[in-house]
Amino acid sequence: MPPFATGRPPGPGHNRTAWIVAGVATVAVLTLGVAVAMIVSGRNTPSPSAQTAPPSMVSALTSGKGTPQSSAPATAPPSAAGLAPVVPGYRPVPIPERGAAYDVPPEWQINPVGTAVWGNPPDTVEVAGLAQDGKDYCPSYIRTNAFLTMSPQADPAAAAADVGARMAKVGWSAAAGATPGRAESLESLDGQLRGVFVETTGSAPPPVPGCATTFSVFAFAFPSENGNFVMTIAADTGVARAIDRSAAKQILASIRPLPDR
Repeated sequence: MPPFATGRPPGPGHNRTAWIVAGVATVAVLTLGVAVAMIVSGRNTPSPSAQTAPPSMVSALTSGKGTPQSSAPATAPPSAAGLAPVVPGYRPVPIPERGAAYDVPPEWQINPVGTAVWGNPPDTVEVAGLAQDGKDYCPSYIRTNAFLTMSPQADPAAAAADVGARMAKVGWSAAAGATPGRAESLESLDGQLRGVFVETTGSAPPPVPGCATTFSVFAFAFPSENGNFVMTIAADTGVARAIDRSAAKQILASIRPLPDR
């Protein structure tokens, strides 16, 4: 998916606040009384913009809707000093604005901008903690994008499918459609988060020979106070070094709250 040329943070009139720690607590409560519901890259990757909301030690993912308007200047990537990966050999991607972190392979690039909104209403996706792999694998395209987002859907399976459907429209606008796969239970590698995994797949015409014709959106949704957090990987597939389902699930499952400092 090619980078989006513009982006902006969510507008104040559309903010919805939730806490990553509250999400952990919600999961803990749910698993005491009920089974977790059984339960994803791409073309047109937007370029992110800096967030305007003041960060907090444990911050929420706010979901805003708005048309991207301007690019923000790049800033230094968030520091991972003192933060250990949970996947051996990987490196952590801290998301201080959201009080979370996850791990990616060492060759992936961590985007310096904190949060951004991709797409146009009603199909928008707010991204936080963006990491990417395969920039310019075909002209001006990015093979893989990983980020944390949120869905207002209360059911984790529905939330994972919701993000998959929206990201398919945002990242692959020429796609004829996208199909969500079977929902599966998934637990974070540190054991704190339990939710559902859904892979949404589709196809779109390549811009030039050598670019992907298929894509996947891998999503791991787990409860928060306002819907579900959704750790997401949007990826072109069927090309060299494309991420597979197993590797995607490992990255998604590395999501965790930042440790207390």
